[in-house]
Amino acid sequence: MGWTYCEHWRTPEEAIAETLDPGAWGESAPAEIHWVRTSKTTAEVYAIMADKQHPEDRSRRWILVGILERAEPAEIYQSACWGIKIMDEAVGPVYTNVPLYYLSKVDPPPVGYGAAWRERVRADQRSGKQRRCERFPIPGREVPSLYE
Repeated sequence: MGWTYCEHWRTPEEAIAETLDPGAWGESAPAEIHWVRTSKTTAEVYAIMADKQHPEDRSRRWILVGILERAEPAEIYQSACWGIKIMDEAVGPVYTNVPLYYLSKVDPPPVGYGAAWRERVRADQRSGKQRRCERFPIPGREVPSLYE
């Protein structure tokens, strides 16, 4: 679970678009993407990933969580750029701004970190701690979601 930085990612939108390009995921592809800018130098992205051959099969979907951060110019990078760290809900990320309805679009994880993460998402929603995410267009797809 490492970070990926790319010098030509000048904005978090560029990092998300390239990282979640449907052609980059093999058997899976994003069915829906939302994101929230949490500060000038950080952001979060959430996606429902679906099996390309069976996009309506809920048992073949999973929730992707990504965190983004801005890297300042250094010896490695000539100018500021963005990096992204991708994980799935099974690792129990601390980020809980995912749209609540995502939880109803994928089968629930039976136990473990993913189940606990979903409970934190629901609790944060009830307590008003969640930030509102915005829909992010899926790269190369005119229809922004499978669920519209």
